[in-house]
Amino acid sequence: LTKHSVPGFSEQELSYPEVVTYPSFDGLVIEGLLFKPLPEEANGWTIIWPHGGPQDAETFMFYDIFQLAAKMGYQLFAPNFRGSANYGYSFFKMVEQDWGDGPRLDMTAGIDWLIDQKLADREKLFLMGGSYGGYMSLLLHGRHPEYFRAVVDICGVSNLFSFVKSVPDFWQPMMEKWVGNPERDYEKMKADSPVTYLESMTQPMLIIQGANDPRVVKEESDQVVDRLKDMGRKIEYLVLENEGHGFSKKENKVKAYREIFEFLEKHRLYLAAQLEE
Repeated sequence: LTKHSVPGFSEQELSYPEVVTYPSFDGLVIEGLLFKPLPEEANGWTIIWPHGGPQDAETFMFYDIFQLAAKMGYQLFAPNFRGSANYGYSFFKMVEQDWGDGPRLDMTAGIDWLIDQKLADREKLFLMGGSYGGYMSLLLHGRHPEYFRAVVDICGVSNLFSFVKSVPDFWQPMMEKWVGNPERDYEKMKADSPVTYLESMTQPMLIIQGANDPRVVKEESDQVVDRLKDMGRKIEYLVLENEGHGFSKKENKVKAYREIFEFLEKHRLYLAAQLEE
């Protein structure tokens, strides 16, 4: 009675997701949620959303950025890749010490499935995620830039080696189980670190970071922004000086969401004009 998480909306204004399933690269069945705009509001573009966690999942609950996306005319696709919660313990553990291989290929398999099913246009895909989803957005951008026309990273891990050293003390005991050992698993952690693929990050990017983030420290975003700017890439960087991990303050959330959708709209309209020419 007291938890009013969706104040002021009628049911007709909300996008209820369609549950879809598809086979991944190794035959594992992946479930995802597809949020669609109203037909008269659709702009033909799809936002690919890898969720955070990584051992979390997108479910049937109100998430403001999904509803904003749908209201702006975007379709949003949120796959629950291997490692997601609610699909059993074996599935849940698949992401441990494999942050950047299986889940990444689950994401690309989902994108290919969307395109094959004619549910998305290959030329009209954006990529966005936060926390682990930000990490996956960086990694997908670096390893599969051909899929996306612009990328938004919200407080994403960029370098597994610096990440495992910078997390809060109470996280340290689980880092080896979760990510790996920097000495023993050097090659794997290097392959799974987005900074390994900066040369391939050729699409426009918006990176958002809380200055006081204790989980994914500001250095994780700084090293990407600094190096890509040195390469002459199109990078926009929003640092929220009084924010931690995510958006705990309403004014920061409003500012970040405004920046995100202005960024996406700018590139959508620019690309639309190019296609017309």
